[in-house]
Formats: sequence, structure tokens, C-alpha cells
Amino acid sequence: MLRSTKIKKFRLELIISLIIAVGLTSFLVLSYNNVASPAVANFASPDRASPNPLSALSTAGASDLSNPSPTRVVITNEAISGNVSHGHFIKVADILLQNTTGFGGYVNSSNMLYGEGVWNGVWLIDIPSANATFFLFNLQTVINLNGNTTSVQIQTRDVTPQVHGNISAVPYAPVSVTLQELSTSQTPQLPNTTSNFFSPVLGVLGQAFDIIAYYALIGFPLYFGILGFVLLLKYAIVPLFVKVTGWNKKISASPNPPTSDS
Repeated sequence: MLRSTKIKKFRLELIISLIIAVGLTSFLVLSYNNVASPAVANFASPDRASPNPLSALSTAGASDLSNPSPTRVVITNEAISGNVSHGHFIKVADILLQNTTGFGGYVNSSNMLYGEGVWNGVWLIDIPSANATFFLFNLQTVINLNGNTTSVQIQTRDVTPQVHGNISAVPYAPVSVTLQELSTSQTPQLPNTTSNFFSPVLGVLGQAFDIIAYYALIGFPLYFGILGFVLLLKYAIVPLFVKVTGWNKKISASPNPPTSDS
């Protein structure tokens, strides 16, 4: 019976230590996250925090790349070449024409040729100067999803003195696009869509593992430290305090309150 009582008391001490350790660990982890979050927010620009870097570039970066300064007038000439997998040429060409219209541009000239079972094509497209670089990067993404980009070229020339600072004098930027469809034997391996599907799940699991690791790294040492302090307090400090001060004897020697029988 005495042994069972001691075990129950020891379990109570374990539970108390665990509750205190979990509370302190949660407080420390949350405090660390609150301190670290503003630093990360200040480091990351709004463009970098955007879920789609291309959309961020369209709002802030494309015009900056085409026109280094809003007071300068810059002519931009851009070109991109790529190989597309067999059977993907028509799809990429259709997306190219849709994006051209979507970005406010038009096809100045085009030449498409089919021979020996494959397509190849060349387009000269005029895109509004402020959107030209973003259009080029967007097209590069489309090509990479259906093949691979072989070259990208961006040339700029400042013509501010010639047009007397009139930005409307250069409304469009020419973009040259060259696409070559590969034969069946030359078709490169396309991106693994299965890994792209599981990447968000793996990201969530990675964040969960980081949280568990934080708690384990802080919580275990803290728990055993608190448990040691509780045991030290109960079996060493309190008995020593009672022995030195005689506090327990004073309580035992205090007169009992009178009862109703007396």
C-alpha cells in the first residue's frame, strides 16, 4: 500500500513537470516565431512574397527591365528560341498567339513550315514596351513546360535624346520567337507532374516536422530540468527547510481547537 502511494505521488510529479514543460516550450516557440516573422517579412519584397513570381514581375519588374528609369526612353529588342516536344508545337503556337493578344500586342510577321514529320516556326511580334520582358519570361515558362529553351536575348538602347524624352515615341518592342519541334527520338523528358502534385504535401509535412523538432529540442531538456527541480524541491530543499526551521514541530505543538464535547 505504501509503495502504491509513493508511485502515485511520483506520477503526479511527472505530470506536473510535463505540464510546466509543455507550457514553457510553447511560450518559447511562439515567442521565437513572433520575433523571426518581422525579419523575414522585411527581407522578402512584395514581389518575392507573391505566389506567382511572374505576376509580381508584371506589376513591378517588367517595365523596370525594359526602361531602367521612368525619365529615360529605351528601345528594347528581345528574342527567344526553343525546342518543343513532338506533338506539342501546335499547342505552344496557340498559347503564343493568345498571350500576344492578351499582352496588347500583335503578330508583325510569321513563317511556319512542316517537313519530315516536324514543325518549325518563326514569329516577329510587337508587344507594348512596358510588357515585353514579362511576355518573354512568360513564353519561356510555356516553352520549358513543353520542351526546353535554347536561348534568350534582351537588347536595350537608350534613345532619350533622339525622341526628346517622349515615351510614346517607342510604344512597342519587337520580340522574335523561334520554335523547333523535335522528332520522336529527340523529344526531351517533360517535367514530372507527379512530383509537382506531391510537392505541396511534402511541404506541409516538412513544416510539421520542423515544429515537432522545435518542441523536442526545447521541450525534452526543459522537462527533465523541471522534473529534477521538483524532485530536488520535495526531497531535499523542503525537508531541509523543515529541519532547520522546525516548522513541522511548531505545527504539531500548536493547541488543538476546542471541541463541542468539552
